[in-house]
Amino acid sequence: LELNQTQKIVGDLDSLKQKTREFYESVGVGIDYRDSQDENDTEKALESLKQIYSENDTWQKKNSNMIFIIGCFGKRLDHTLNNMSILHKYSKIFDDKFGNFTLCMLGVDSMAFCILPGVTKFIRGALFESNKGLGLIPLCGPCEYITTKGFKWDLGND
Repeated sequence: LELNQTQKIVGDLDSLKQKTREFYESVGVGIDYRDSQDENDTEKALESLKQIYSENDTWQKKNSNMIFIIGCFGKRLDHTLNNMSILHKYSKIFDDKFGNFTLCMLGVDSMAFCILPGVTKFIRGALFESNKGLGLIPLCGPCEYITTKGFKWDLGND
């Protein structure tokens, strides 16, 4: 996993402190102010990223097909549920537009990604090893078929 320096701050900037803004501007980070209140900052950032990816194919050459969104599961249930809705919406958008793309939301104790129709291979690394288990939640309708391998209780043709 390669992490790059911050390239852009996107959103309505309502919680961006002036000192923080000045610091990032001083090191060449772009500020993308989007004042619309019809989307939250997560959606604004994904729209910005979709535009960048549409205009520039550098990400393809780097084989960058995963987007990690950090800090999506907070104290407010309405924000968490909205982010889950955004995860579903944009997983499909990015996969349709760019192919084989995965959006992953990370919290302190949780990770979420959409399993789109087809075959999905998930290997949990040491960072996420725990005895807390794994939940499969059908967000947008019933799941008609799922098979798992390597779990304590595998699902087969369920």
